[in-house]
Amino acid sequence: MKNSNFHFLCCVFVMMLNVTVMFGFGRNTMVTMWPEVLERFSISYDDIGMLTAVHQGAYFLASLVAGRLATTMAPELIISLSTIFGGVIIVSIGFIDQSAFLFASYGTLGALIALSWVPMVRYAATRFDKRQRVTALSTAACGTAIGFLVNGFLVPVALESFGIFFLWVLVGSLTVLVGSVSLIILVSFRAESVLNERRITITRLPENADLPDFPTNLFCALMFFCGVGLVSFQTYFAAYLSKDLLFTDASAARAWILPGALGSASGLMLAFVANRYSIKTTVQLCLFVLGNAMLALGLGWGSGFAAIAGIAYGVFYFGLFGLLPAYLTVVVSDQAASRIFGRSNLFLGIGSVCGGVLGGKIAHIFDSFEPFWFITAGSVAVAFCIFAQLPSDKVHSGT
Repeated sequence: MKNSNFHFLCCVFVMMLNVTVMFGFGRNTMVTMWPEVLERFSISYDDIGMLTAVHQGAYFLASLVAGRLATTMAPELIISLSTIFGGVIIVSIGFIDQSAFLFASYGTLGALIALSWVPMVRYAATRFDKRQRVTALSTAACGTAIGFLVNGFLVPVALESFGIFFLWVLVGSLTVLVGSVSLIILVSFRAESVLNERRITITRLPENADLPDFPTNLFCALMFFCGVGLVSFQTYFAAYLSKDLLFTDASAARAWILPGALGSASGLMLAFVANRYSIKTTVQLCLFVLGNAMLALGLGWGSGFAAIAGIAYGVFYFGLFGLLPAYLTVVVSDQAASRIFGRSNLFLGIGSVCGGVLGGKIAHIFDSFEPFWFITAGSVAVAFCIFAQLPSDKVHSGT
C-alpha cells in the first residue's frame, strides 16, 4: 500500500490547484481587470453587478446538483472534469467581444466552479480523519488566495505586454492542464482512498452519525450573509481602490498581491488554531476581524486602513471558506455533509448575487463604494451571531 501521508499531501495539493485555477483564475482574473472588461464589452458597473449575479446564480444552482451528485458518483471525477471544462470556457472568453456571450460564458463558468468545489467536501469526509479534513479543506480553499497572488503579478503585465486575448488563453490553458493532472493523480490514488474510507468508517465514533436536529436552516442563513458580506468584498475591492481612492488600474490589481500571499498560508494557520481549540471558535474569530475591517472601509479612513482591510481579508477569509465545510464533516455524517454544503451554497450564491447587485447599484447611485461597506460589515455581524447558535464541533471529536 502506498504511503498514506504521501497520498494525503498529493490529494491536498491537487485540491488546492483545482481551487486556484477555478476560483483564483477563472473567477477572480475577471475581478482584477474590470476596467478592461468595461472597455472591451462596452458595459457599466451596473452591468457588472448583473454579470456577477448571473455567475453566482449559476454557481448556487449547480451547488444543489453537486451536493447530491457527489453522493452517487466518484467525487474525484466530478472535480477534475469540471476543472477541464472550466478551462475550455475560460479560453473561449478570449474569442468573444459581445456582452451576451460574456454573460453566457461567465455563467457557465460559475456552474463549473461549484461542481469542482462542492464534491471536495464529500471527498475529504470519506478519505480523511477529522484533523486531516480541517487541514485539507482549509488549505484547498487557499487556492483562491494563490490565484489572487498570481493575478496581482500576471494580469497587469499580461495586459500591457500581450493583451486581453493572450491572458484568457493562458489562464484557460493552465486550467485545462491542472484538471488533467488532477484526474490522473486522484484516480491513480483511488484504490488507497477506498482503503482509507473503509478504515475511517470502522473507527468513526457514534457521535459522527446523522444529526436529525442539526439546524440546517441556520447554517444556510449563515452562508447567505457570508455571501453578501464576504464574497462581495473580492468582487469590488479593486474597483473601490481605483474609484474611491484613485489608485491606477494597475495599482488596484497589484493591491491583491499581499492579501494573496498572506491568504496562501491562512489555511494552514487557521487549521492549526481550529485543531488546537475548535473550528467554531476559529470561524467566529475570522468573522469578527473581517466585519471590523469592512466597517473601517465604510468609515472612509483612507488608503492605510484599506491596506489593513486587505491584509485582514488575506489572513482570515481564504481559510475560512475551508473551515465552514470542514465543520460540517465533523458534526454530521459524510453524505449529510455533502448534501447540506450543496444546499447551503445555494444560499451563499443568493447572498453573493444580492451583494453583487447592491455593490453595482450603490456605486452607480452614490458614485462611491463606501456606503456598500456598511452593508457588508452588517452582514458579517449577522453571520457571527448566527454561527454562535450552531452546535460546537468539540463534542464530535471523530478520529
